[in-house]
Amino acid sequence: MQIIILDEVEDGENKQADVQELDSNIEEFDNDEELEEIDPDDASNHNSSTEDESPSLAPAEGGIGHTLMKVDYICQRVSSLSAQQREFKLVSKKLGCNGPQLIAGYRIRWNVAYNSWQQAYQARKVIDQILDDESKKFAGRSAATHYFKGYEISKKEWENINSLTQVLEEYLALTLRMEGDGPNSSMILYEYYRLIDNLEKRKKNHDFTVLQAMFDPMIVVPKKYLALASECSPILLATILHPAWRLSLI
Repeated sequence: MQIIILDEVEDGENKQADVQELDSNIEEFDNDEELEEIDPDDASNHNSSTEDESPSLAPAEGGIGHTLMKVDYICQRVSSLSAQQREFKLVSKKLGCNGPQLIAGYRIRWNVAYNSWQQAYQARKVIDQILDDESKKFAGRSAATHYFKGYEISKKEWENINSLTQVLEEYLALTLRMEGDGPNSSMILYEYYRLIDNLEKRKKNHDFTVLQAMFDPMIVVPKKYLALASECSPILLATILHPAWRLSLI
């Protein structure tokens, strides 16, 4: 037989009523105060209308995206098996290449992917030799039976990889300069201006034509954060009080 005390029932009802009242207050607060969140991966302009947005370019068939897919697959296959790593070292020694080993950078942080593409470019002679040896070994067979799917990377495609790593190198250098606990608020506006200016110059450079579809969203994102930083009073004050920027304002 279970004994229920009347005081406990009343206390439970009072607590339940308090919780319901608190939930209703929270719901009213959420409805009244809707805060705008900034998505760092959103390439839309800050405080801009849809009329100002330029249409995105469709990726060209067989362009840089297809090249990166092949390089990522090759790096993943070489780094996944110890036998392939040994073969890579043997071919490197045979060709006299002392470059770094390949690392898989697919679906990892962008700086790891950058290192993967950069190391693949440095070892391009070794990769070309391995792909050529496989093509001779499986001559006359379906590409599906090849360990590297019969992929080939042309000299032009390697040049495109190099162009991409040159652009991403600016982001890596910016990250290294701005990370840490040191004071850097006075450099934020300058770094964004410098990054945008470099990207716009590379966009006009014919050597980076293959990356044309990438430059517009890459420029829009820092412009959005530049606009956000320009609305921050502490950043503006820190920039004005910086000796170098103070002289430029005189």
